[in-house]
Amino acid sequence: MTEIQNQKDKWLQINEDGLKIFNDILRSLIAFHEMIHGNIQAVDKTWIFKVRLVESNNPLVVIKKFGDYEYLVFAKIKSSNPKDYNSWIHIDGIQMERMELEKSEITKHEVFEILNMTDIYRMHCEPYSGEIPEDV
Repeated sequence: MTEIQNQKDKWLQINEDGLKIFNDILRSLIAFHEMIHGNIQAVDKTWIFKVRLVESNNPLVVIKKFGDYEYLVFAKIKSSNPKDYNSWIHIDGIQMERMELEKSEITKHEVFEILNMTDIYRMHCEPYSGEIPEDV
């Protein structure tokens, strides 16, 4: 497990342990999206991709931090289609809440027990030197 600090603006690849956490987060977001908007429709290309991503074997997921809790996510499903990728911005609401509580000097709260994207970024990423498509 590698702890990453001060790597803003660099692409980092999520390792195998981090992918398990990432998939749990993504499954929760998919369930919430479906609860609010109903079943994911064909026009929701990014959401369809996210569903396929959590169901895929050995995906590539790299992230770039660009704020206190904002991440650009690039994900690729390893398949015969070289264009089987997508990207989106992930706002880490759990980290946002942690920071607000810390400002109030509250350090004992359930939100500190929930694994989030920032935990993945800090403890489950390695530098990524592969290619990122220009349209990301």
